[in-house]
Amino acid sequence: SSGINAEWPLRPGAQEGILNGVVKESCVEYGVKYYSSLLATVQNVDSLQQCRRKCAEPGSCRGASWPLPRRTCELHSKRRGSYLQNVNGMISVNNVCYESMVSSSAKWEDCIKENTDFNGADISNSQSYGFDTIYDCTAWCLNTATCKSVTFSPSAKHCWLKNRDQGNSVNAHSAVSSLSLACLQA
Repeated sequence: SSGINAEWPLRPGAQEGILNGVVKESCVEYGVKYYSSLLATVQNVDSLQQCRRKCAEPGSCRGASWPLPRRTCELHSKRRGSYLQNVNGMISVNNVCYESMVSSSAKWEDCIKENTDFNGADISNSQSYGFDTIYDCTAWCLNTATCKSVTFSPSAKHCWLKNRDQGNSVNAHSAVSSLSLACLQA
């Protein structure tokens, strides 16, 4: 869990404060380089945000690494590369995570399906207790390569990561809410 202590359900506008803070910051990794999914290297890039914007241009870029001294931007096809390595002076960004986290409150409200269970398609060993909000659960999903959706129980603080956009089936369930990353990215 990111440690955000937000009440569930969140009051209108509260989500934007969360997303502009700790959760969005979880999309940026300092001292980490993404490897083995390199699409392209762009020269003369002056900031991580400029590098991230290059990744956001139409194409298949999902993550980027920016080494401070060289002013190059490495664009990757996977959210966090195929593997990570600690490298001083390197900053990397999971652009799928970042773009999702900066979605508007209205977009999040449309995408969170309350009283809905995305049943099945659970990612092995990817369920956890202790998440305070569906936003925390989604942040975990965004940093898990095969995750495509989540189901969250606010009363149990339980998060299930799914490897399909809406699990294997969509069922009414009063104790959980679900969210598909495809919805946030549409």
